[in-house]
Amino acid sequence: MEVVKEGTGCVFVSLLVASAVKVGVLNWIRQLAWKRLEKVGEVLALFVYPVKSCRGVSVTSAIVTDLGLESSNIRDRLFLVVRSNNKYRHIDMRTVPLMGLIVPSLHGQCMHLDAPEMPTLVLPLEVNSSPRTLIDCMIYGELFKGTDCGDQAGSWFSKYLKKDGLRLLYRGNTPECHNQRSFTDAPCSLFNTASLADLNERLAEPVAVRNFRPNIVVSGASAYDEDNWDEVIIGKVHFQRIDSCLRCIMINVDPETGLKNRSNQPLKTLLEYRLDPVEKYAVFGSLLQLISHPGKICVGDAVYVMRKT
Repeated sequence: MEVVKEGTGCVFVSLLVASAVKVGVLNWIRQLAWKRLEKVGEVLALFVYPVKSCRGVSVTSAIVTDLGLESSNIRDRLFLVVRSNNKYRHIDMRTVPLMGLIVPSLHGQCMHLDAPEMPTLVLPLEVNSSPRTLIDCMIYGELFKGTDCGDQAGSWFSKYLKKDGLRLLYRGNTPECHNQRSFTDAPCSLFNTASLADLNERLAEPVAVRNFRPNIVVSGASAYDEDNWDEVIIGKVHFQRIDSCLRCIMINVDPETGLKNRSNQPLKTLLEYRLDPVEKYAVFGSLLQLISHPGKICVGDAVYVMRKT
């Protein structure tokens, strides 16, 4: 019995030592990680885009989740406009630039949509789903499901955009869409104001942040420094930078007038010095993926990064 006790004691001591070593190693790793952290700026603005390709809503804070940004009960790209007479393919500002003049606003459990010379469209943020209204749609070759918001919403969009057969789809808290990301190709996008300033120095007519439709706007960093970031920390929210934003003709649409730039700017200039040789697209801005627990970020928050090694 005494031998067993001694053996048990040795095992216990060994476990304590191993645990202490493990804790020490983890703390050492954390210290190395924190030493790599560098403050690069702060959050200047936050935007949520309730309807894909319509105007964004400027907010002072947002909750970051795996599904995207949320603010005041609305999630980023929660609604999508599709053509029922064209296999429910989505439409956006590339082909229908007037979409950029549709202005969402949040009113309790409803969202209002306003557009020039149109009555306000009121949409509840909880849309009842049934087998008759759940629709499959395609976005850049990827299949999504959404709930049809009804004839009134479809007619409103068809009348304003002068296109027959439009329907508005909702990807909210319905059984079929629960815990699935919105109508978007990445959970979150980040934009650096210094990069925009550098671009504007190359343009005859400057463009605005809204041309690029970012979620998070950062000030204080140097131009294109975001290309070198590996991880981004804002408040207690930790992101992985997964890619650069590939830019198309949508950025040529003036967000204030809904008109395309006749000189193909700013895309033409971006292609001259920000061309991805593999993708053959201009790159401008960053796509982020949440790698921590969901959390709140606010305008004014410091932005820390770990650089690529």
